[in-house]
Amino acid sequence: MFVFKIALVSIGGALLVVVVQQFQKEYSAFVLFAVCLFLIGCLTANVSIVIDFARDLGDKIQISGTYIKLLFKLLGIAYICQIASGICQDL
Repeated sequence: MFVFKIALVSIGGALLVVVVQQFQKEYSAFVLFAVCLFLIGCLTANVSIVIDFARDLGDKIQISGTYIKLLFKLLGIAYICQIASGICQDL
């Protein structure tokens, strides 16, 4: 159900950006940025569940916590770069 909510917010935000872009082109980037921040806020609210799962999995297969931290840092950097490139493509 959560995925559908995120999808609806994304579609609604995209439509809002298109409507704003028709009337005030310079404000469409701000609307896009606000929608992206809202979506990031919604998605990061459940990060603790993923971190707990990764810790449990790391304990079961005997992996050092250093590697798990490194993995999460790399994933975070990758997501930030992907979001930034998507915003740059839209502009």
